[in-house]
Amino acid sequence: MSKFQKAIQDMKKKREKVANDLAMYLTREVKLRAPVKSGHLRRNSGAEAEHEESKSKVFVGANGVEYAPIVHEGSTVKNIKPQPYIRDSIEQNLGEIKKMISEGLKVDD
Repeated sequence: MSKFQKAIQDMKKKREKVANDLAMYLTREVKLRAPVKSGHLRRNSGAEAEHEESKSKVFVGANGVEYAPIVHEGSTVKNIKPQPYIRDSIEQNLGEIKKMISEGLKVDD
C-alpha cells in the first residue's frame, strides 16, 4: 500500500470515529433534553452514524415515535407549544461539535 493510500485509509478511519463519537455525544444530549423524565420518547431519541466509502452522516431524531414531531415542533391545532429538544441539542452544542470534528480530523505530522 502506498503512503497516499494509507493516508486515505487513515483519514477514513478518523472520519468514521468522529461520526461515531458525535452520534454518542448527541444521543446523550438528546436524551438529557427530552421533555419527559422517562418513557418511549426518551428511549427512542438519539443519534446514529452511517458510513459510506467517501462520507459519513450522523442522523439525530426519535425513531418510531409517531408523536415526536408534534412534541418537537408543537401543534397549533392541539395547542401544544414546541419543545425543540433535538434542534437544541445540536444548536447549543455547535462549538463542541466543531471542536470534536476539528480535533478528530487533525492530520498527523
